Amino acid sequence: ITTAAKDAAGNPLNASYTLRFFPQNNDANPPLLNLVFPDDNKVNIARNRVITLDFTEKIDPKSFALNSSNNNCSGSVQISSDNFASCVRFKDHFRYDNPSSPGLRHTLLLQDILAPQTNYKIRLTNGIRDLSGNALGGYTQANGFTTGNDVDNTAPTIQNITPADGSANVSTTLNVDIRFNEEMNPNLLTGFASGNQCSANIQISKDDFATCVNISGMTIFLTNDRVRLSANGSSLQSNTTYKVRIKGSVRDAADNGLAGGDFTQTTGFTTAP
Repeated sequence: ITTAAKDAAGNPLNASYTLRFFPQNNDANPPLLNLVFPDDNKVNIARNRVITLDFTEKIDPKSFALNSSNNNCSGSVQISSDNFASCVRFKDHFRYDNPSSPGLRHTLLLQDILAPQTNYKIRLTNGIRDLSGNALGGYTQANGFTTGNDVDNTAPTIQNITPADGSANVSTTLNVDIRFNEEMNPNLLTGFASGNQCSANIQISKDDFATCVNISGMTIFLTNDRVRLSANGSSLQSNTTYKVRIKGSVRDAADNGLAGGDFTQTTGFTTAP
């Protein structure tokens, strides 16, 4: 979409945009569950922790059904402490497409705080289907996870950012790494940007965030406490000072927002001449 596009008042688009889409090829392979958090046999899990599922391919959103109205074990994703005689109610559901990952990650929020010192199991039914209509084979945790006594109401903090504030002679091809002090909700970590807009909640800018660097890739590490942004060498200019900003909308695995709200590097880092 070029700047020749105009609104009803004749104002042109402020920047050109490139939209990408990928045709879905029909396949006969069923989707598989790649990761589950909390894992089987995990203990001392915060009672208000979110549930994260990662599949090997994209899931049809219409097949991802959650029961939010009662404690019946219905829907394609279920969590139970009594071998599925009754189930936990769900509150919300987020999807995150990570281009560096082969699958689609889902985060589930629960309506109610889980009971303390209680074993829960996660079950997925064959109602979950991929974009070609292939059904998941079904999955039930063998032993489940056990909650602790506590509810996590502590806001996450940033441990470090690389390049650090005040760094000089930084390579224009260097990735930006951010580490938090705890596991974060990966679905609410957004770093991708196009058209130099500062719309993501992790941003890199050379002009105090009037515009932002176009991010070409973002990697969320398995522990969900570390994020790496790739801007490509062409996106960072030489002998230029950049700052990293992390918005308060990022949240930890218990849905707590960033401590102190938005964080912005004070002086930023400067690339090599």
